[in-house]
Amino acid sequence: MQKKAGITWGAILVSLGLIFLLNNFIPQSWPLILIGLGVAFLLATIINRLGGLAISGMLFLVLGLILQYQTISGYWASWLFLWPLVTTALGAGLIFGNLFGMGGKKVRLTGWVWFLTGLLFTTLSYAWYSQSPATYSWAWIILGLGLQFVLVSLLSRLPGLAIPGVILAGIGGLLYWQNATGDWASWSYAWPLVTGAVGLSFIVAVLTGLRSRALLWVGLYFVFISAVFFFIFGAFFARDWALFTYWPLLLILLGVGILYHGYTRRRSAAKPSA
Repeated sequence: MQKKAGITWGAILVSLGLIFLLNNFIPQSWPLILIGLGVAFLLATIINRLGGLAISGMLFLVLGLILQYQTISGYWASWLFLWPLVTTALGAGLIFGNLFGMGGKKVRLTGWVWFLTGLLFTTLSYAWYSQSPATYSWAWIILGLGLQFVLVSLLSRLPGLAIPGVILAGIGGLLYWQNATGDWASWSYAWPLVTGAVGLSFIVAVLTGLRSRALLWVGLYFVFISAVFFFIFGAFFARDWALFTYWPLLLILLGVGILYHGYTRRRSAAKPSA
């Protein structure tokens, strides 16, 4: 074990030394530092059979390759459609790490889902950016990442991932709308929607398999409070009194919550006691 560790660290130091030396003569080669770290972590994964190192290795490697391409080409705007490759690298790291003892079938499945959805979102982002650049926005990075989290949550049966996914998608959707309309002042009354996104994320997580009735009720409470504050602040700050036309939606939300509460209590009472 000590011999393997010595070989690993020796290879890492030699690689880093060569990369730093090269960077002194070719300034544009600085991303090779990340590439070298990625390769070193992957070699350590293989030599020491430490699957957990593969995730860091793949992330360093892919980030380094992207940055090297951008440094040489000067095409830094490519981040707008290349960002999903980072989650692709995460998936590749999980798959590679699984080959060397990290986790079981669940980890392998999650890795493949991250990997394939990352490629899918990269393709969609590039197609959108190249075909309709006027409608494309940096906010898609946040919105798209949130949607990918939700998709991975559903396909991998990991309901907990839906929480950050829905929150990111909610914030990203709001930012996309504000960037498209230029109505950044809408933050003065739209901020409660972020709280609503948090509540909705709890609801989605419970509906997709997370067993927590308390979390569901917290989610419903957040959504209701968010809607109340959105209507109030929207009417006063945006001076859009037409928003009050939709105030009955608050009653509908409250009624749905009461009905669901009654339904779950009835089911619990109907279950025979052990």
